Amino acid sequence: MKNIVLLFLLVIAPILTAADGASSSSTTTTSIPAVPFVVQWGMCRILGGRERQEDTCSAFTGFNGDSHKAFMGVYDGHGGCDVSNHVAGVLPKMVGAQLASAISPEQMLINAFQKANQSLNFDVAEQQGSTAVTALIDSVSQTAHIAWAGDARACLLEHGKIILQTKDHNPSDPDELARIRRDFPNAQIEGTEGKCARLGGDINLSRAFGDTIHGGNGLICTPETIEWTLGQSRTLLLCSDGFVDVSNATCSTVEQEFAEVQDLLANPVLVDERLEYFTDYTAEGNCNRLILLAKMLCNSSHRNQIMAKALQRSGSVTEPFPFDNVTILLVQLARESNPDQIEHSPVTTETIVLTDRVIKGAY
Repeated sequence: MKNIVLLFLLVIAPILTAADGASSSSTTTTSIPAVPFVVQWGMCRILGGRERQEDTCSAFTGFNGDSHKAFMGVYDGHGGCDVSNHVAGVLPKMVGAQLASAISPEQMLINAFQKANQSLNFDVAEQQGSTAVTALIDSVSQTAHIAWAGDARACLLEHGKIILQTKDHNPSDPDELARIRRDFPNAQIEGTEGKCARLGGDINLSRAFGDTIHGGNGLICTPETIEWTLGQSRTLLLCSDGFVDVSNATCSTVEQEFAEVQDLLANPVLVDERLEYFTDYTAEGNCNRLILLAKMLCNSSHRNQIMAKALQRSGSVTEPFPFDNVTILLVQLARESNPDQIEHSPVTTETIVLTDRVIKGAY
C-alpha cells in the first residue's frame, strides 16, 4: 500500500498538476479578437435660399486603398463654386499622398491644405474662396482627425447631444483678431467692436482657401486641427455654415434639429418609406439611415428659410436672414459583423466627389 501511495505522489500527481496548469494557462491566454468597425456615412445638400450651389462635398471610404480609413470633407464656396470644387478634388489626393510618411496626421492635413491653396488659379482665387472642414477617420483606432478653415463646422454628438464642436474662424473671434494684429499689423479690419468684423470691410472670415486679395489683411488657409474619439454611440457631423446659421437665426439648435428626427430613424420601415421623399435633394451615402437623417436636417433648414422669406415679405421681420446653401455630412462607426447595423444604399461606388461640375486639369 505504501508503495502505491509513493508511486502516486512521485509520478502520477506531478503529471496531473502539469496538465491542469497547462489547461489553466490555455484558458487565461485565449482572447476573442475584436470585431472591426466600418465607416457608415450619409450626406445631403440643398440650394436653400440661393440661386446657385457653391457647396461641395467629398466622401472617400477605403481611402488610399486602406479599408479602415476614410476621408470626408465639406467645402463652402463664396463668390462662385470654382475654388470649392477644385479643393474638393485635389485635397483628398494631397492627404492620401502623405499617408505612408512618418509625419503626424495633424501636420499631414496642414500640408495638404496649404498645397491645395497653392494649386489654385491666381485669377480665380483672387475673386473667389472657400471654407472647409475635413475628417481623416481611422476605424481601427476609432479616431477622427479634424481639420478646418473658416466657418464650416464639425460637431461630435453622443446620443444626439453635442459634446464637442469646432470654433469658427472670423475676425470677431478674440484669438483670430490677436493673430491678425500680431502677424499682419497693417491689416484692414472693419467692425472689430461687434460680432460682424470683416477683413477689408468685405469678408467675415479669417481663414479660407482663395480670397488672395485679403492675404495682406490676415486671411490664411492654414487649418486648425484636433483629434476626436468616435464610437458606436457617437455621430460626427460636418456641415457648411448655412445649416448652423439658419439654426441660430430661427432660435433652434443643432441638437433640437437632431432630436426631431430620432424617433423616425428608430423604425427601419419608415426609413425605407421616407427615403423616397425629398427627391430634388442631392444625397449620397452607404447607410440609408444616415442619408435620411441628412435629408431631414436639410429639409428642416429649408423650411426655416422659406418661413423667413415669408416673414420678410409680410414685413414682420426686417433683420437680415442668412439664406444660404446647406450641406450636411454624417459619419458613424458600426460593427462589421452585424448586418443589421450596415444598411447599404443603392449607391455602389465607394469613392465620390459631389460637385455641379468636376474640374479636371483646369488649374
